[in-house]
Amino acid sequence: METNEIIFSGAGDIAYLKNTAALVITETDSDKILKSSDKDPEEVEINKTKYRGVAYWGEDNDLPMQVLDKIYKVPDVSAPLGFNIDLTYGDGIVYGKYQVDDKTGKRTFIPDYKNDEINEFFKHNDISGFFLEQVNDMRTFFNCFPEVILNGKRDKIVEINHKEAAYSRWEVMNPKTGKIENHFYWSHWGQNDSSIEGDEDKDILPPEVTKVLDGKRPYADLMRRLGKLEWLDDGKKKETDKNVFRYIVPVQFPTPGKSYYQKPYWYSIFEHWYDFVRSIPEMKKSLVKTMMTIKYVVKLHADYFPSIFATEKITDEKKQAERKLKEYENINKFLSGPENAGKAIITTYKTTPDGKEIVWMQVEAIDNKFTGGEYIKDIEQGSNMISFAMGVHPSLIGSAPGSNKSINGTEARELFIIKQALMKPYRDRLLRPLYLIRDFNGWDPDIHFEIMNLSLTTLDQGTGATKSVGQENM
Repeated sequence: METNEIIFSGAGDIAYLKNTAALVITETDSDKILKSSDKDPEEVEINKTKYRGVAYWGEDNDLPMQVLDKIYKVPDVSAPLGFNIDLTYGDGIVYGKYQVDDKTGKRTFIPDYKNDEINEFFKHNDISGFFLEQVNDMRTFFNCFPEVILNGKRDKIVEINHKEAAYSRWEVMNPKTGKIENHFYWSHWGQNDSSIEGDEDKDILPPEVTKVLDGKRPYADLMRRLGKLEWLDDGKKKETDKNVFRYIVPVQFPTPGKSYYQKPYWYSIFEHWYDFVRSIPEMKKSLVKTMMTIKYVVKLHADYFPSIFATEKITDEKKQAERKLKEYENINKFLSGPENAGKAIITTYKTTPDGKEIVWMQVEAIDNKFTGGEYIKDIEQGSNMISFAMGVHPSLIGSAPGSNKSINGTEARELFIIKQALMKPYRDRLLRPLYLIRDFNGWDPDIHFEIMNLSLTTLDQGTGATKSVGQENM
């Protein structure tokens, strides 16, 4: 068979076989994102220091990269996520003080821009850029890993850095205290975990290791480690971290049952809806490209090709693509055989080591003629379900394709205000490191940090928007 008889779409997950008018769809393994690793942690040695082991993030310790890869493939996911990031960031961080009305008890936040020490700190640390990166990780992973750095005398925090969540891993908890003591920063998780101690031949350096403050009480923990506050167990002041100048401050949006890495609620889309929404555009692309009807739909298990590659020991990407093409040719021959003529459904199974049967290949003969307008309602439903899971009303981001469901300005404004009010718990978590710095550096304890909101007004008031502080809208 000539190669042009097989048309690929997307990343090779969908192929159209002209000869038999069969559409072959390889299922993806998005649900792997929902699975935790069952691997027992092993002790590791980094720069001649032994650690209890790395707490895996996901089944293969590469969950963050899997999530990022999937986000960029489906606009129905990237758009609501981008909206949540923008709204959480608001109009940026400001500092100031609260004034309390003696009669009503109402608190009013008054921004202040005249504290030279805070202004200097903000300027040297690009707080707006730092905060935006933290917001990205918070809304994507529910986990942030800010790093604070002390000066030479260790009496001031002079720097705050963003450490990418995708490259961050926790050390396994100390079984005696139940606390995480170290943070590993590395860009090779899930790829070269066996090289965690470094591989000079491949120019791979070992992970960067940083001590971790107590996530519940970072200020007290830091003061005790530096010998400036009594320890609760013996009531004595004693320095425990000599010559340590940097620490990770855990910042998380807590979710039930998660000790190491939190699990965003919106990950529920990977159970079903993500693959459904992603497959439809690729399928339609094939149909438009070929302008032909479909006689068969062939569904392959997500491990169909990985199993072939593993059995035949094919690791080169180019050779894997060639092997895929060969398998599509085999499927085409299979469907062309006279013994299969007239059969509506052909299903093959594979038995796992634990005795379970999984559908390995399913071939279904169909009697549909595609004209290009199919699946519009399916895309709309899938898109709306993803927006629902991500907490974004479709009308705020222009979702719900193929239907006329616009809302008026008043409804849009109220939806925006409600959504903005729900940002508070995320913002409170994100501001925690700044309060640690305030207290440790001895800044005015009456100073507070807030996120500015964009407050929408009606046009008959002469403008469409005014700025306000988030706390005022609560």
